[in-house]
Amino acid sequence: MIRYAVIRSYVIFLAVLVTFIALALTPGKSASASQKQDDMANMPTEVIDGAKNPELISDSDAYHMFFLTHSVLAGAGQKELNEQQNLIRQTRVSGSENAFVAMTLNDFRVQYEELVADYNAKATERQTTTGLGYDPTEFVKSRDALVLATRNKLRDGLGTVSLANLEGRVQAFKSNMKISR
Repeated sequence: MIRYAVIRSYVIFLAVLVTFIALALTPGKSASASQKQDDMANMPTEVIDGAKNPELISDSDAYHMFFLTHSVLAGAGQKELNEQQNLIRQTRVSGSENAFVAMTLNDFRVQYEELVADYNAKATERQTTTGLGYDPTEFVKSRDALVLATRNKLRDGLGTVSLANLEGRVQAFKSNMKISR
C-alpha cells in the first residue's frame, strides 16, 4: 500500500512539474483583444457553392484552381505527367497545343509554389516574433496577377477554338468548386 502511495505521489509530482515547465516555456500572447477581433473579422464567413451558384465564383478563383489541378510539380513522374495529359485532353485543346498548355500550367505551378513558400516564411516569422497572424492581402494580389499572366500567355499561344474550349472547361469547372469569402 505504501509503495502505491509513493508511486502515485511521484507521478503527480512529475505531472505538475511537466505542466509547470510547459507553461513556463510557452510564449505569452502579445496580441491585444482588438487585434484578435480584427483577425477574426478577416476570417471567411460565407461559403459559395459552385454547384448552386457558379456565377458567384470569380474567374480568377476558377482559373487558379483549374491551373493547380491541371499542373504537376517539378520532378513529377511519368504517372503524374500521363494524368496531366489526360486532364488537358479533356479540355479539347488541339493535340498540337497540348504540350504548350502543359508547359504553361507547370510554369504557373512553379511560380505559385514560390509565392506560397514566400508567404509561409513571412507568416511564420510574424507569428514567431509578434504572436500575430500575417495579412494575406499581398499574397492574394500576387496570386491573382500570376493567374492573369498565365491566362494571357494561354490566350496568346492558343488558337481560337482551343482557347474557347479551355475557357468553357474552366467555366464548367466552377460547378465543382466551393470557396469561402
